[in-house]
Amino acid sequence: MTFRIVVLLTVACFSFEAFGKDKGNTLFLAIYQYPVSYIGWLPANPESYKNDMTLSYNRSYTQILTHHWTAVAADYHTGNVTFHDKVNRWIYLSEDFGTPGGGSASSIEGGTSGRVEAMAIDWLAQNVYWVDEGYNWIKMTNYLGEGEALIVDLGLERPSGIACHPIEGYLFWTELGNKYPAKIERSSLSGGNRVTIVTRVSEPTAIAVDTITNRIYWTDHNATNSKIESSDVNGEDRRMEVSQPLSDGKFKSISVDEDYMFVSVFVGTEYSIRYYNKSTPSELVFEYSFDNSLFVNDLCVTGPNIQQKPVTLPCDGHTCGHFCVSAADGKHECICRDNYVLNPNGTCSIDLSLYHPPYCVIGRMNGVSRFHPTLLHYGLDDKQQYISDMLGKYYGNVTAVAVDIRSHILFYASDTRKNIYVIRLESGQYPIVIESSIGRVDGIAVDWISFNVYWVDYDKNRLMIAAYDGTSSSVMFYNVINPRAIAVDPIFRLIFWTEQTTPAKVVSSNLDGTNRHDVIDISLQNPSGIALDHTQRRIYIVGEDKKFIYATDYDGTEQNSIIGESTYYASDITLFQDFIILAELYGQQEGFIEAIHKKSGEADGSIHINTTVYAIDTFDQSTQPIPAITTTPTITTKSPLSTKKHVQITERMITEVETETQAIASTVIIGGASGAVALIIILLVIIIVVLFKRGKR
Repeated sequence: MTFRIVVLLTVACFSFEAFGKDKGNTLFLAIYQYPVSYIGWLPANPESYKNDMTLSYNRSYTQILTHHWTAVAADYHTGNVTFHDKVNRWIYLSEDFGTPGGGSASSIEGGTSGRVEAMAIDWLAQNVYWVDEGYNWIKMTNYLGEGEALIVDLGLERPSGIACHPIEGYLFWTELGNKYPAKIERSSLSGGNRVTIVTRVSEPTAIAVDTITNRIYWTDHNATNSKIESSDVNGEDRRMEVSQPLSDGKFKSISVDEDYMFVSVFVGTEYSIRYYNKSTPSELVFEYSFDNSLFVNDLCVTGPNIQQKPVTLPCDGHTCGHFCVSAADGKHECICRDNYVLNPNGTCSIDLSLYHPPYCVIGRMNGVSRFHPTLLHYGLDDKQQYISDMLGKYYGNVTAVAVDIRSHILFYASDTRKNIYVIRLESGQYPIVIESSIGRVDGIAVDWISFNVYWVDYDKNRLMIAAYDGTSSSVMFYNVINPRAIAVDPIFRLIFWTEQTTPAKVVSSNLDGTNRHDVIDISLQNPSGIALDHTQRRIYIVGEDKKFIYATDYDGTEQNSIIGESTYYASDITLFQDFIILAELYGQQEGFIEAIHKKSGEADGSIHINTTVYAIDTFDQSTQPIPAITTTPTITTKSPLSTKKHVQITERMITEVETETQAIASTVIIGGASGAVALIIILLVIIIVVLFKRGKR
């Protein structure tokens, strides 16, 4: 989903001559000085400042009000500069740089979070890459903004810096870490061949590539020191370049050319730019300090030698259906836009019968709708037009929804018809009733490993369980006091729900009904929503009587921890990457969807809905991360939904869940005729091994 707008900018002298094409390299700065953002440039040669130490950072700039540039990257050969806007969550690319006071830039990608702090350019294939710490992914698009491709999304916690080496076909990024250690990783420009190349770092913020010597440079800091380090592109030959106590400043952004390291430094309340000599890094060649009302958010250097361009480009004459990216040895790779499949001939195809993730599902007045979660962050006035209906008025008011990402299944409760339905998320499918004569069901959750669905009934004070096809329906707990919300973690075999006692509380048990106990008392009279962060083992709770968002860990040790506040009272809650997404009550027959950042508690986007919204869930792997399930329920004539295979989860998998956030591929599945054949083969192998050992004796 890409929206394109054109923003006219005030530009001064951004011609090739102004870039310094014949005069040396150019350093670009993304600058914010309330209320104006600038893209400024400076000569990268410190000799320029010998006679005039007064640095005029705005001698040439792109500026606009009510925006906030947080990242910048530039292409020396085309003259294009790309930058990110934190306020409206757009990525812009300059279109032309002509006479002073003229010029324009267009948005080439929207729907980022407000936490894009670094960008990189493949100047050979004319592509833009960015790292998004809010969504925990790396994406790319081309200079024309023809959609976007997801490059890396698994195993990222706090990605921060990014750099590109198109001549070698490498992409580098820094990972600040959270639950897992910080590190620096590398992949191809298509996201393949991913490998960790640098460990033993504290908080690596920014990274740059020296394309001439094939080295990488990064900034890092701990509780006492800030430093610049470097290594070769494999993470070897590592060395310290500059180190200083934090009291002397914290290194932020970094870029390099043939001779110098350029870094932005934050000292107290002020930013400065420093030039270090690469051959003698202890030598500070030049420094300029800005006043404390100005923020240098990012910088990059361009020039003919550091952005070398051969006569024949890797993507010349390519047959890629969507995007062509540079690879090593002058070759190229084809990649496709999100949810498309790459064919052997380089074309891209998509199964249009499926609803492709990610998206949010909302249960609303008279039906079910969906929208892409990044829509929350788009700087658009009218977002309602991008919300599509999945089910209409026939099914009445939908008060609870739950999805299974791998099985492509949606469960929902209709308070109007007093039924619980299941539907395959494919075109041409119809809902099937799996439970009827329900009371008031405000919460549904799925166990996507064992294919069970759970729900709480507010009127009947029950917690129910059934197989996906509705069989084996039974009461798990009778004495549940006015429950409205429920969540399941099948990895750790736990179920959580809310009870409207005085005070209200979150209750937990094992999935088999054992070890029922109170987790935490919460200062809510009407707790209406609960969501789980499976990776961090945290619980988030909201209610309809207070605007606070409560959080605790699975054992309830963080008593009444308030991490944020919604705009209106919340009827339900879900998660997407680093964001809490709330369905809120707004007026008599209107709704409000809001994104709150999990770490900062700050509001980070919203959508006004023209009907009441009762429930919300996220259809994305980040909410159901592991294990990888290789079989899904199938619709048959005998049963609406049944499974032909059994998924066995081993203790080793549970251990891997605790140490890695990626999918487990070693699930053992045996079933049907194929399972019988596999069992026979295993038995034969065992017999042969036993006979062999006896023979050796």
